[in-house]
Amino acid sequence: MKTVAEIDKEITDLIKLVEKKDRKEQLKVQNKISFLRKAKLYLESNPRLEFIQSQKEDCLKHIKSIETNFELWKIGRCLSTYKDVYASYCSQMDMGNYKSQLKYLEYLLA
Repeated sequence: MKTVAEIDKEITDLIKLVEKKDRKEQLKVQNKISFLRKAKLYLESNPRLEFIQSQKEDCLKHIKSIETNFELWKIGRCLSTYKDVYASYCSQMDMGNYKSQLKYLEYLLA
C-alpha cells in the first residue's frame, strides 16, 4: 500500500518536471499531480488496508453488475431517443464514478 511520503515524493518530482515540458505535457503532468493530491488526501484519513481492499471489491461488483444488466435495462425503452444507448446507460448508472474510484483504489494498493 502506498504511503503519504511516497506520494509526496512523486508530487515533488512531477512539479520539477512541469517546468521543463511543453504545454501539452504540462497539462498531463498537472492532471497526474491532481490525481496524486486526491490520493494523498484519502491516505491522510488513515484507511485500513482491509477497508481499501473491500472497497475495491465493491467497485468491481458494481461495474460487473452494470455491465451484465444492460440487456434488462433496454427492455421497454424507446431506444431511438438515445444517440448512444450503452453510453446513456453507463451515464445513468454512474459507471464513470465507479471506474475513477477503482483507479484510485488500485493505485493505493499498488
